[in-house]
Amino acid sequence: MSMRKSSYVIDVKLDSEADKYMLVHGYTGAIDVVSENVVAYLDSVGKQQPDGAQVSEATLEALKARGYLTVKTEEEEVEHVRKLANLLHQKDKILHKSFVFLVAYDCNFRCPYCYESKVLKDSRQWSRKVFTKEMVDKAYDAISKIGGDKRLHYSQIVLYGGEPLLARNREIVKYIVNKGKDLGYRFMAITNGYDLDAFEDLLTTDKLSSLQITVDGSKEIHDQRRIHYQTKTSFDKIISNIALALERDVEITVRVNNDANNFNELSKIEQLFRDLGYYGKGNLRIHSARLFDYKYNNRRLSFLNQLEYNKLHKEIAYKYPCTVSGIAQTLCRAVTDKKRINLSSTYCSAQTGSHIFDPFGDIYGCWEDVGNVENIIGHYDPVEWTEIKELWHYQNIAVSFDCVRCKYAFFCRGGCIAHEKHKRGVFGPGFCNSYPDTFHDATNLAYKKMHECVKNIDQ
Repeated sequence: MSMRKSSYVIDVKLDSEADKYMLVHGYTGAIDVVSENVVAYLDSVGKQQPDGAQVSEATLEALKARGYLTVKTEEEEVEHVRKLANLLHQKDKILHKSFVFLVAYDCNFRCPYCYESKVLKDSRQWSRKVFTKEMVDKAYDAISKIGGDKRLHYSQIVLYGGEPLLARNREIVKYIVNKGKDLGYRFMAITNGYDLDAFEDLLTTDKLSSLQITVDGSKEIHDQRRIHYQTKTSFDKIISNIALALERDVEITVRVNNDANNFNELSKIEQLFRDLGYYGKGNLRIHSARLFDYKYNNRRLSFLNQLEYNKLHKEIAYKYPCTVSGIAQTLCRAVTDKKRINLSSTYCSAQTGSHIFDPFGDIYGCWEDVGNVENIIGHYDPVEWTEIKELWHYQNIAVSFDCVRCKYAFFCRGGCIAHEKHKRGVFGPGFCNSYPDTFHDATNLAYKKMHECVKNIDQ
């Protein structure tokens, strides 16, 4: 049977090498560094007038073995990708169940970019509903039914909101954590950090062992964006509470919600933490997150598209974790482990097994859909499911005509479905978001960091 270049070959010119490309295969997960001659050879295979590029027999066999050359037709490859995507999806639905307590919808901040602000604004009294001990017990009972074998779901439960760590909700949070600890769970919280000092006794490695806290810049910038509903300022108290948590050996990720107005604040935050000696106290890291435009119509925000965001991080040599460095890390890990890349056909656990329990007895799948009752996937008192759950769990790259034909599909994984809904009103994978350019930057970053570990098949 005649050979052809696979439709899922990704070839990226390496910026730091005059005659080198990184080859990545979209469904075999192979990664190799080759010369321009090998890329030219691949492009010539199957053509009536080959360009004269030749490779050794050993290189030819390697190209076949790693999937760059194939006897499959284009449609046979598409069908292979579709079947593989569905198999990976089924595996993830079994192995990747996760559980979240949305302690309360209420929040003590009024951040101008909050995607939950509509819930708080339109339903002020409704938003003050908080878990009771009775509902906590029912949620844990539901977890045991939904999760099944504990080896098949995550052992860390997330506390979420609104703001999960409001001082006035201390007793119910303590009940959730202590009961969960007795059942073998650990906890992390996605919190603004303002009332963290009220939970000091829970900040231990076997209870609240991990925190994500948002700091949007130095004091002046942060206090304009992370606004306490009473004091209007929050920076000083949060910085003090970070020190408290670090002293108790809690792992902290400081999230910076970046737009064009505060990107330069990343280095200022790092320098502040160094001056305060925070890096010597425990496990602390800074993470950059691009703000997504939910039509806030707020003049204080200047949103970056993905390419602009990538460019700013490239200018500072990807010093802080971001989209590009995350993909590069995946490539590097495959190289150092000498394994093919772990592929996935879904963008996040909302498509496989995310269960967010709220105080009303409802279950949501997506972090960005909580409080929108039309997106309830089920209930836990008793456990029952809505049609929405199957709609979410049906979604993977195999159901998209474009995604299943895209060589980046198992890396992009179809993009964020919630963002696709907000952007185009379409429910399903397909939020490309300049992914080919992002992947190009990521492969170059991976090569710079790990090129000595990449197996070069060029002969």
